[in-house]
Amino acid sequence: MKSIFKLSGALLAFFALYLTACNNSSSSSESTMLRFKMKEGNSYEYVMTVDLDQEVMGQKNKVVVATTFTMEPTGSQDSIQSVKATYDRFALNMEAAGMSMEIDTDKPAPATEADFNQNPMALVQRLFTAIKGKSFNFEINEKGELTSVTGIQELLNSIIDSVGLPEEQKAQMMASMQDQFSEQSVKDQFTTFFSAFANREVKVGDTWDMTTETKGRMGGTFANTYTVKAIEDKNVTLGVNTKVTGTEAEGLTGTQNGTMVVDTDLGLIRNGEINQDFKMSMQGMSIDMKGKVLMTGRVK
Repeated sequence: MKSIFKLSGALLAFFALYLTACNNSSSSSESTMLRFKMKEGNSYEYVMTVDLDQEVMGQKNKVVVATTFTMEPTGSQDSIQSVKATYDRFALNMEAAGMSMEIDTDKPAPATEADFNQNPMALVQRLFTAIKGKSFNFEINEKGELTSVTGIQELLNSIIDSVGLPEEQKAQMMASMQDQFSEQSVKDQFTTFFSAFANREVKVGDTWDMTTETKGRMGGTFANTYTVKAIEDKNVTLGVNTKVTGTEAEGLTGTQNGTMVVDTDLGLIRNGEINQDFKMSMQGMSIDMKGKVLMTGRVK
């Protein structure tokens, strides 16, 4: 059962990693302020899909992850905005080492404690099904940097309580999840997600660097370079190039590149497409990962 808890923590880390991710150029001299500022009264929905091919010790695996979450600005003070984030959907389809796993919070499968003993994967499914509808809060500045995160411990307590485990197993699962899903890790991951906002006036051809860092099993330093490719009304098309360097013995290295479109009026990432080429060291294994992240954002 402990191995299942570790798998659950690793899957949460995998899910969180892809919050870090999304060509036409123009000769326009128009400029605009690229600043993160959600409009109060709006709800913002983000949908992300990750299509990933892995190779572990010669074994090829396939992982497709889809997530949907809603962000609602709840207030602001000076340049800091308060936001409530809610997980609306998590879906995972994985083919690895002869094992298939399919999880979709829109298609919850009921499970009992007996199911967990006979089929440990039922526990993983129950865990991720419990994420749907759970929320936490954060504060964010106009550069897209999270300055504080609250509510993660309460979120984890709610998820684990809803699974229906004995107290001893609850403690084991909590320890595994806290290792990868803490207030600091969420702060790091969402800052990486919103790091495209330069908090200054930009025009076509402008370029700037932004470095962010995530910790844990998939920890690394993300050295991002953004280039303004086009400006149309309030939409800014950015080229994204990232070099990832592992910060731990078991870390992540590689590159990602692509484009994203940012709505400067709404403080919204409208869409993005990011290609990823990573290598990860974990438990003495080297894992090659190549994939694509697609994302869309809208006002609900």
